[in-house]
Amino acid sequence: MNYLFHNSSIPATVDVGEKVNFAYGGIGLIIHANSIIGNYATIGSNVTLGGRGGSKVNYTVEGGKKMWVPRIGDYSYIATGSKILGGVDVGACSIVGANSVVLDHVPPCTIVAGTPAKIIAYIDSDNMSKYKNNFTQFRNLTDEEVLKLLDHYSNS
Repeated sequence: MNYLFHNSSIPATVDVGEKVNFAYGGIGLIIHANSIIGNYATIGSNVTLGGRGGSKVNYTVEGGKKMWVPRIGDYSYIATGSKILGGVDVGACSIVGANSVVLDHVPPCTIVAGTPAKIIAYIDSDNMSKYKNNFTQFRNLTDEEVLKLLDHYSNS
């Protein structure tokens, strides 16, 4: 149904966490069947989470298995039109800017943008209020609760 109504491909085998928000109902999403999307993440429209032949970028999951497809961390925000390709690990509480092409790991609490994506800022207690509304799931939390989450993920 998703393919018919939203021109999207989200296989049932995608590991989708709790309360993930697919913006605009998931219009134009292409998500690799083995991708992992963490809890409370927000994925914009026209986003691709896909493999990348020949890439050396990967991460290891429980059991020692190497993964060559994207993993999106808890509370991350992937903006409209972004492409995350290969075994890229997008850290928790991170922002991927609109129309970015991410080919390498993104540390937690980081903002990346561009083609290829590069780190443009880090999210911390000094600038958290500037970015708080980008995170759909942070809008209902107090600043103190958000700071606790940022601290937890940036130190783990």
